[in-house]
Amino acid sequence: MLTCIGVEALETYEGLEWANENEKVDIDIVLEKLETFYVCATNVIYERYNFNRRVQEPNESLEAYVVALRALAKSCNYGQLTDDFIRDRIVVGVRENSLRKKLLLTRDLTLKHCIDICRASETTNQQLKSMSQAEDKHAIRTKRDATKNNDNQRARTKGLTRESKKVGKKQQACKNANIVANAIGELKKSTQRGGKVPKVQQNKSFRVPVSK
Repeated sequence: MLTCIGVEALETYEGLEWANENEKVDIDIVLEKLETFYVCATNVIYERYNFNRRVQEPNESLEAYVVALRALAKSCNYGQLTDDFIRDRIVVGVRENSLRKKLLLTRDLTLKHCIDICRASETTNQQLKSMSQAEDKHAIRTKRDATKNNDNQRARTKGLTRESKKVGKKQQACKNANIVANAIGELKKSTQRGGKVPKVQQNKSFRVPVSK
């Protein structure tokens, strides 16, 4: 075993106190002394401080949070109470107050039940977010289509207005042409009869240009 534990552990082994030479070759005693040495070398108070200040990060999933708590708890020397401390840390450290309230109201809350409730809440929130995004996209698409239809309607209205104006101008031009033709006809008839030139009925919408 001593050939597999590495140089650092071998140096620690050589520096340990042994009651006799038999202890140095007893695997159970060797492991116990090594474990005692390394565990005592860990500052349990500081490790528990890190554990108790760990909260769920803004974009951290529940699974990642639980894994981080388990890793921190290993060096806290909680023993058989490890699951209870992890459960308590989850209740205190989750992001959502509504979820924390639900956990606090649950009687006889175990670590497994606590994790199950948090998973269900996380899944529900993801589904609600997906539904909300789909509804927002639909609302935007509907608004865009309505705006497009309004633009098309205004364009059609403008087109009809322009066409109406063109038709009105053509009709007025034809009417003016008829007036001029009738006046010329009457003038010719009167001239041929040698009579007076008849008065042409005035039309306010028609003006004969006068040469200066």
